[in-house]
This record gives sequence, C-alpha cells and structure tokens, in this order.
Amino acid sequence: LDLIDEYGADALRFTLTVMAAQGRDVKLDPARIAGYRNFGTKLWNATRFAEMNEVARNDDFWLNDAKLPVNRWILTELTRAARAVTEGITSYRFNEAAGAAYRFVWNLFCDWYLELLKPVFM
Repeated sequence: LDLIDEYGADALRFTLTVMAAQGRDVKLDPARIAGYRNFGTKLWNATRFAEMNEVARNDDFWLNDAKLPVNRWILTELTRAARAVTEGITSYRFNEAAGAAYRFVWNLFCDWYLELLKPVFM
C-alpha cells in the first residue's frame, strides 16, 4: 500500500504488467514505478494537447484520407503497435502488450508525432 500511496495505483499496475513475463520473478524497483507514473503523466499531457487543439474523433475517417506524410506515418505505426498489443494479449504475454503500447505512446506518438504537429496547430 505504501507504493500505491507514493506512486499511484495505475503506475503500480502498469509496472507489474510490464514486468510480469512468464517464468520470471517480479522485483519491484521504485525507480521503475516512478518511470511508469511518468508514462501516465505523458498520456495526460498528450490528451490535454489534443483537447486544447480541439482534436475530435471522426467516425467517417478512412486511413487513405490522411494527407500529411506525418499523419500517414503515425497511422502506420499505430497499426503496427495495435497488432503487437493484440498479439501480446491473445497469447497471454501481457508484458509484451504493455511494452508495445508504452513504446508507441512514449517514443513515437508523444516524442515525435505530437512534436511534429505543434507547428501545424500554431
């Protein structure tokens, strides 16, 4: 319970998911939990960016409608990540699913895509 109080339940849950490889003991490191708490903050900030720029879901959108190369790139990467997450979940390798989601969100979506979009919204 001390870890939940310090880092939050979501950070602890995600850390356990990422570290829970089959046949491996989980050794909790508070620094890892803090890192995954930062992942939650990264998601929050990405959502705020989308809301501030009035990004809305378009149910009529089709992948071929993406005009900007950066949009086509991120949609390709999203498709790859979705496949990896789905494969991890269906094969009960939840750590691989969580890792794929983490890599897409942090390394591609937030670090690259959102940064490349900022000039578009200004």
